[in-house]
Order: sequence, then C-alpha cells, then structure tokens
Amino acid sequence: MGAGLLPEHSSTPPIRLSVIDAVDQARRTHANGVASRRADATHGVNAERRLDDGSASIRTRSTCSTAPAACHAALVLELVELARRVSECCRLSGTFTLRSGATATTYFDKYLFEADPVLLRAVSEHMVPLIPPDVEVLAGLELGGVPIATALSLASGLPAAFVRKEAKPYGTARLAEGSAIDGRKVLVIEDVITTGGQVELSTLELRARGAVVDHVLCVIDRSDGDHARLDGAGVRVSSLFTKADLGG
Repeated sequence: MGAGLLPEHSSTPPIRLSVIDAVDQARRTHANGVASRRADATHGVNAERRLDDGSASIRTRSTCSTAPAACHAALVLELVELARRVSECCRLSGTFTLRSGATATTYFDKYLFEADPVLLRAVSEHMVPLIPPDVEVLAGLELGGVPIATALSLASGLPAAFVRKEAKPYGTARLAEGSAIDGRKVLVIEDVITTGGQVELSTLELRARGAVVDHVLCVIDRSDGDHARLDGAGVRVSSLFTKADLGG
C-alpha cells in the first residue's frame, strides 16, 4: 500500500491515504511474493501482497476487471472504515490506572473488538492475505491471540494451536494446545504488540519444542516501529493496523 493498491496490468498511480500509509509501515517486513489465500467475497478480489522497493503493496486480481479502479478504492475504503470501527468500539473514556501506575482519561480495550463477532470476522478476513504461504499452523498467544487465531483459522482453513504463557504442570503438560507444532512452520498470532516481550518469550518456547517460527502477525502494532526485541529474536512483524491508524 505504500506502493499503492494497484490493479494488475495497470499504470494507474497509487492512491495514498494517510491511514493506509500508516498501515503500510506495519507491513514493510512482509515476505516477498505472498499470495492471498482467499477471494474477497464482496468485491471478487484476490489480494497479492509484495514488497516493492521496501514497502508492501497489494495488487488486485479480480472479477471486476471492467472497473479495477472501483475495486481498488473499495479495498482502501474497507480498511479505513474497519480501522474507524475498531477504534470506536474499543476506545473508552473515564479514569483508568495503567500498568505503569499512571492515570489516563482514555483507554483502548482490545477485548471489545475481539468479542464482537462482526468486527472479529472482518478483521480476520483482512488478515488472511498477510499469512506467509508456507505457514502450516497458526499459534494464538494467551489470551488475546486465541480468539484472533481461531477466527483466522476459520477464514484461512489453516489449523490452530493455542499457546499458554506457561506449560500446565498436569495432564498433557503442554505449552501449546491444539494442532501439533513440532517440525512445522508456525505463525505466531497476537492481538496487540507494544514491546514484543511476550511474543519473544513464546517464540523461544515454541522453538524449543520443535516449531519453526520466524514471523508474528498481529491486529494492531503499537510499537511505533520499534521491534528491537523481535528483531533480536529473528522474528518479523506484520500487522493489519498501527497505533496511528486507530487514532493513537
């Protein structure tokens, strides 16, 4: 999208919107040549995301070949509208004590969009094209990553695993429940990333159990592009939205 939503075989210049440019920053590390896993039922669009000169782009291949610009605009507006709806759903006003101990008058409650079936479905469907083509298992992190991974599994057809913060000391004593991860290419799924600390820890634990992990996909990247911990762990970050897309 930094390079634009470009209809295939078109010389149309990229359409740039501020919110889409912000989304693009979170997608800059997306793998080259990643193809969409599903057709967009509404607009008849298959999205193919590529890295072009260091920035992600979507090229549309669609049944609306007679009006590719209309498809292009519809996809852009869908993301803009979805960002607005998620922000509107989750942004609360009042007095809130933050983890740091500071007090805030607004609070972003991420669980509100995860609990809304309409928003959760829309979010997961827009995340499907961001899944690298060689992924075999979606690994949702406790707690917020679990509903995202479940919805994404339904949308993509990929199996899911659910990753605890600590392996349970009884029963199967597993860290990851659900689909097997040993020897398989695993995509970590998270709802929101800020410092990436939990993603780093979970990635190391999954690797210790035989999973091949080098990528995390989240709904919202609140890191302002600072992925130092994840870069150090050899984990690339892709997201549907950034903090800026949702109004900060």
